[in-house]
Amino acid sequence: MGAPSTFNIYDFPLAGDYIHIQYLHFLALVTRNAPLTETLFFFTTFLTAAIASNISARRLNVNSYNAIVVSILFAFLPYHFMRNVQHLLLSSYFVLPLIPYTILEIIRPNQNQSRRRCFYKLALLGCLAGGTGIYYTIFSLLIVAIVVLVMSIREEKPLEALTRFSIYVGTALSLVVLSVLPSFFYFSKNGSQGVRRTFGEVEFYGLKIANLFRPIIGHRLHLLDKFTNSFGPSPINGEATEMLGLIGSLCLALVLVVTLATLLGVRRQRDVVEKNVEANIVSSIVLVAIFISTVGSVNSILFVFGLQQVRAWGRFSPLIAFCSLVFAAIFLQNLKHLYQKSSIWTRLGLLTAVLCIGLLDQTSERYVPNYVGAKSTWANEEVFTRAADDSFAPKSMIYQYPDALFPENGPIVQMDDYTQAFPYIHGSNLRWSYGRIKTRSGEFHLKVRNLAGLELLTYLKQSGFVGVHISREGFEDRGVEFIKLALNLGAEQIFTSPDDQQVMLDLRGLRAAP
Repeated sequence: MGAPSTFNIYDFPLAGDYIHIQYLHFLALVTRNAPLTETLFFFTTFLTAAIASNISARRLNVNSYNAIVVSILFAFLPYHFMRNVQHLLLSSYFVLPLIPYTILEIIRPNQNQSRRRCFYKLALLGCLAGGTGIYYTIFSLLIVAIVVLVMSIREEKPLEALTRFSIYVGTALSLVVLSVLPSFFYFSKNGSQGVRRTFGEVEFYGLKIANLFRPIIGHRLHLLDKFTNSFGPSPINGEATEMLGLIGSLCLALVLVVTLATLLGVRRQRDVVEKNVEANIVSSIVLVAIFISTVGSVNSILFVFGLQQVRAWGRFSPLIAFCSLVFAAIFLQNLKHLYQKSSIWTRLGLLTAVLCIGLLDQTSERYVPNYVGAKSTWANEEVFTRAADDSFAPKSMIYQYPDALFPENGPIVQMDDYTQAFPYIHGSNLRWSYGRIKTRSGEFHLKVRNLAGLELLTYLKQSGFVGVHISREGFEDRGVEFIKLALNLGAEQIFTSPDDQQVMLDLRGLRAAP
């Protein structure tokens, strides 16, 4: 990729994704198959989300039956399906439910464990926070820092809590630094040319509280689907992935109502929150997360003071969902006159009903991928790539037209972003031009972006390119005029993909214009 130069992403370090990348590398080595690697990783994210949330819920004194319901609903959040494989690493959000677990370990560690065991546990939690995505790393550090610093004031031994906190933060930051170290060395010699985020992007991608309570788009019930569509387009619509589902929304409402009642001095509600450290922690996390991530709030201030590469604060929503579910479970468990007097079968029946309603509400037929279409596209790309490899000598350079930048070029006409990366994914032995980093353009790319038609073809041949790969979806006329011009100048259309979306031109017979 990136011909005639090379492809590198030093300007876009995968900061905080060290564990994800190593796991993907392991899967790729085992499967030797890109789609299977991607599918296995995505499937694993459901397991890790469910396991991590169950462990955390149990540590927060949620009983085993309630914890199972919490963990399954958390693993099947709408956020998970909306991320899908398009945002594969963001689909792995299992570290978020470990945030309240971490806070509890710092504030009130298990008295039956040794100090060394506690430190090891916090170091492991720090590694997970620092190695599973920079967004989740920042969310973890911000939330843990704020909640721990406030709650440690009331502790008998605040310095011990702060010591445990420093172990967690130190390991998380160490792993982040380790993952970006190669980029730091590169920056020292070549300067940093990464994409600069804007204040407007922070506003656009900030959390919208209304979205937390909206039904999902494409809901099974037509009435709810019609209701969520009535919100209409917004100039700051963002990613619109914050939906919690019916159960999550009710649990969030419960958090807000009980917290308000506590502030107003309602005695029963005060007992639930103030005398229960677990409920106190999760309710505090919900309030802090909303306060930090909502449009026009603390996230805007953080941007002004230098945190400018983080823009999509709406990605806090899974943490809000988990803490709301846990709070509701703790709240119900504390209603002893209702909860403990009911039979185990009654409770199991109610939990089963809640789980079924929640899963049906949080999922939609829209989330089911077009498996037939994906299989067909993959097959067409494979045929095209193998034909290209057979037609040109290894390491020959192929120019891909239209010229798309990496990353985040955006669609060109009907050609989706990153579409032109498929020959690389299929293991081609040729050199393809796609992958030009948008912030660093060599002499070739600086010149070629301003050329078209005859001048472009002539310059390509002079630069050593032997073929042109045309993606028809990237042209209003499906590339007809350019292909016609190239054929008139002696180029040869040697093959197309079975679906006629990709065309390969051989430039080796190209002659000068008459």
